[in-house]
Amino acid sequence: MLLCGVLILFNPSQRLFYSVIGVLVSLGTWLTSNLGGFFVGLLLGVVGSCLTFGWLPDQEPRVSRRQRRKAARAAKAVAQPVEREAGQTA
Repeated sequence: MLLCGVLILFNPSQRLFYSVIGVLVSLGTWLTSNLGGFFVGLLLGVVGSCLTFGWLPDQEPRVSRRQRRKAARAAKAVAQPVEREAGQTA
């Protein structure tokens, strides 16, 4: 499990593969080492692997709908005077 965590940090493009391997290793503890370390190791391994599966590295923060609309209105307001000036000079 520790090796999977290190590999995920140094090679995030393969995070899906390593997280599936982590889940399988965690579930393997159920059978091989005293019922998954009294369920604590099993649960921590499965939860960590699931979080890794959903992790998207180096992603820009999401922009809210309100901020996108505000940016679109500002861009539209800047474009309209330019169009008016171009129409008057022609």
